[in-house]
Amino acid sequence: MIKIQKISVHAKKKHYYSISFEADDGTTGSADVHEDVLVAMGLRKGLELEDEAFQQIVAAEKRHEAYRAALRYLGVRMRTVAETESYLRQKGYQPPDIRYAIERLLEEKLLDDRAFAQMFVRSRMRTTTKGPALISRELEQKGISRSDREAALAEYTFEAQLENARKFAEKKRAASPRLSAAEEKRRIAVALAQRGFDRDVISDVMGNWPERDEETEWQALIAQAGKIAAKTREADERKRRYKIKAQLYRKGFSPDLIERYLNGFEE
Repeated sequence: MIKIQKISVHAKKKHYYSISFEADDGTTGSADVHEDVLVAMGLRKGLELEDEAFQQIVAAEKRHEAYRAALRYLGVRMRTVAETESYLRQKGYQPPDIRYAIERLLEEKLLDDRAFAQMFVRSRMRTTTKGPALISRELEQKGISRSDREAALAEYTFEAQLENARKFAEKKRAASPRLSAAEEKRRIAVALAQRGFDRDVISDVMGNWPERDEETEWQALIAQAGKIAAKTREADERKRRYKIKAQLYRKGFSPDLIERYLNGFEE
């Protein structure tokens, strides 16, 4: 048997109590318990406990400690169930204590993966130009289930995707002034796909892409041709012309502009 000799407010830990106890063999000891455990277990001075009952108190305190650690973790920002479980494992808590903490937080609605996913999608829509596929992968990495991901991404309308896709495409366009119009469109379409936008959104953006004026295209060709010419200066004239022509064609420039350049190149 173990008898509680004294219960006092902990000198340093807020909401904690120090419990002093004595066993039948005369050994004494103390333990710190949270006020919630104190109340839940009905602890009081003079209470006598079997060893098994005392171990239940110890186990309850460990479970509650894991729960409080999770609360502190959630106090910074919203978290997923998987993130919280991972955090508690890293802190050294045991599976039973983690399960208790997670289940209690779910019951109290302090953990809610679907609400987290909705918040996450809204934030990404507002602050980034990421497409739904990329956002879905981010949510998957955070442990969000497929059904919760799909429910949250339903808020990312086609119109909202188009707006973000166009913003992203314009930035890519501004960063590629020396590409041919065809190569620019191809690279932007690939970048949009990598950004997580689906085929319909990409098709709409690129289908309404503004045409480039001939002078801008000519200046882009000049820039590209100059690099090729510099790299092939050691070749004879015929091979050099062929390499310039072939590479400019692969870069998406029109045959007419290429011939215009080569005619001037001869001069």
